[in-house]
Amino acid sequence: MFGDPLLVRSGRGYERTVRGERVLRALDALMPRLEGIVRGEEFDPARSQERFRVALTDHASTTLLPSLVARLRKAAAHMKLEVSTWRTEAYEDVAAGRLDIALSAEEVLRRWRVK
Repeated sequence: MFGDPLLVRSGRGYERTVRGERVLRALDALMPRLEGIVRGEEFDPARSQERFRVALTDHASTTLLPSLVARLRKAAAHMKLEVSTWRTEAYEDVAAGRLDIALSAEEVLRRWRVK
């Protein structure tokens, strides 16, 4: 599944490969989030270390971004905000999970409108 062994035999036991170490580190970071989902914890911005990926037009960047960053610093200091410039594929990126949100003052294409 990973295209590389995660464990290799070493004497009577096993040792993690480099890929195995990377997978373990990723799981260490992921497990607390998964536990929260399973337990149904409420979202707490003050404790969140989530990363949000946002695409903004130039206009949205100048009008919305300064106040958004100021609010995040106060309410969610550990959150990470990844801002990218607007692309014509922004809505496709949201649908594919590459972005969390796309903000534009332009009219949304019919296929992306919420019904």
